[in-house]
Amino acid sequence: MHLKLAVALLGCSSVLFSTYAEEIDLFILAGQSNADGRGLTADLPVGSPFASPQDALIWYANPDSDTQTIEFQSDGFEALAPGFSNPPGFGGTSLPSGTFGLELSFASAIQEETGSTNQVAIVKVTEGGTAIRESRGEWFPSRGDNAGFAFTTLLDQVGQAIQTLEAEGNTVNVKAFLWHQGESDRNTGDYIDTLSNLIEIVRDEFGKDLAFVAGELAQRDISEEFNDNLADFINNGEDEF
Repeated sequence: MHLKLAVALLGCSSVLFSTYAEEIDLFILAGQSNADGRGLTADLPVGSPFASPQDALIWYANPDSDTQTIEFQSDGFEALAPGFSNPPGFGGTSLPSGTFGLELSFASAIQEETGSTNQVAIVKVTEGGTAIRESRGEWFPSRGDNAGFAFTTLLDQVGQAIQTLEAEGNTVNVKAFLWHQGESDRNTGDYIDTLSNLIEIVRDEFGKDLAFVAGELAQRDISEEFNDNLADFINNGEDEF
């Protein structure tokens, strides 16, 4: 099932497992800098509900494909708040940073859209400047040794996050896979086929009916063909959200 969804783009505190709801709706967020986010925390309006920790959870991992390590990572699940992103030049050794991504407004938006009272949890695995094509490889989807490091990190981190929640007796509903990536692959002819393979493997791991959401690139002439192809791919899905 494909998914179309309008989502607003817009210190973190630890969360005790005892605060988790019994029913948890989990959303996977992955991609490059568009998914990681470059919104400035300092630009959030005074008193904004997004400036403080929310009643939602986030598990963040920022892989470094060059070193094959995870550069920045949350302490398991934490309260959703600004600071779970890694902008260029961020020289710190720990989170929170001074930036945020679409996750900050997503939790409240999805609850309002669905009317669900379930706890929202987001597993965010993002790495800026990355590609999905095999010649670059960071997100290349494969069950073999040629799988990209960002892709294998995604599968591993989502699996760990689900196990963590279930170990506390929670029921986890993996609801959707949010993907925002493509600038590095804008001129790659087999992008849609490779992305389809990525979705297929993620669904094999976390649910055959897992909904898929993709973000377009900035509306520029050089992105027009890419966005058209992506829209065709999404619009050929079975269902809308």
